[in-house]
Amino acid sequence: MTHGGARKNAGRKPLPEREKRVMVAVRLPPDIAAWMREQPESQSALIERLVRKERGG
Repeated sequence: MTHGGARKNAGRKPLPEREKRVMVAVRLPPDIAAWMREQPESQSALIERLVRKERGG
């Protein structure tokens, strides 16, 4: 009996390119950072929503 190792079709399926994320560091004024922390959604979701809205998509 074998143990461990890769198994066919095991694990998560790869994300489509559009859904992949990259790490980006930004510096924000303290008041904006505080406002972002008060919002109910995650900071990354908030930034993504606002940027998509701003760029028209």
